[in-house]
Amino acid sequence: AEAMRAGKLAITAADAGRAVEAYRKTHPMVVALWREAEKALRLLANKETFIWCIFSGRDGKLYHPNGTWLDYSTLEWHVDEDSGDRFWRVRSRDGWKKMYGAKLVENVIQWLSRIITAEAMVKFQAMGLPVVGMSHDDVWLLTPADNPRKDEIAAVMATTPSWAPGLPLGADCKLGVTYG
Repeated sequence: AEAMRAGKLAITAADAGRAVEAYRKTHPMVVALWREAEKALRLLANKETFIWCIFSGRDGKLYHPNGTWLDYSTLEWHVDEDSGDRFWRVRSRDGWKKMYGAKLVENVIQWLSRIITAEAMVKFQAMGLPVVGMSHDDVWLLTPADNPRKDEIAAVMATTPSWAPGLPLGADCKLGVTYG
């Protein structure tokens, strides 16, 4: 079989399939979470009310305990006319996107990361450390050169939120006159 290029690594489709199966066999709890997320997609599409992990679902939206939500109200089961493939899809700003359990888990993880980062940004402001930018889970602060409070900053970023007891978080802090 012809090898597919992924960056500088060339692998065959058969090798990729074996790698996927090996991952699934060695990470059964991740696979179980994906399956739970598949069930959540069905409930979201049906606009049912349900609880999944720390989230509540209703009206096609998945709600965090803080009141924010991910909107899946356009989620639908789709049958491709040409191929006959069946899958979930959701409308986004960029058009229709395939949706599946693992993708929902990825979206939720990014959402939780954003919430944790935003909560840290509020704490930094209260500490007198102006937030001058952010990217994903990076926060850019303006600190005094003679006392950058590096340990305090890392501790704030690594604080487990009250709504996720037991969630292990870690953080590091880098100093510089520019980002990079």
